[in-house]
Amino acid sequence: MYVLNDHLFIAEKFDDDYVLLNTLSGKYYDVSEKAAAMLDEVLAGADPLRIIEDVFAFDAASGKEAHAFLESLINEQVLIPSSPPAPVAVQPASMDKLLSHEGTFVFGGFEDIAELLLADPVHDIDPLTGKMTPIGNSASVV
Repeated sequence: MYVLNDHLFIAEKFDDDYVLLNTLSGKYYDVSEKAAAMLDEVLAGADPLRIIEDVFAFDAASGKEAHAFLESLINEQVLIPSSPPAPVAVQPASMDKLLSHEGTFVFGGFEDIAELLLADPVHDIDPLTGKMTPIGNSASVV
């Protein structure tokens, strides 16, 4: 099982897509509707390997895309391993999206505004925790 690496990423859902922001590098990622359905289920505690098996059984090409998507999330450190008690069942609406022939598992990374995001005038980075805090509200004293 996996959880969002919330020490490094902020995840925001817009309609049926996600935008994931790496707060350390400023790189952001666009996650398509189909991939977002899988990410929703993984973040809710579903077993990602079971999801990939189900998608692969329906359509081998989509199963390979789902596997590559999961690998990308892990390699980019968006998801980190966790130990929840037991996997939860995938929601039927998500499975419908995952098994649809419409769309692909898009996970695109962009660095075009990284410098702007890293030069954030609204937040400081707490030197001890590495987390963003409103300017002047840093809990740590340097």
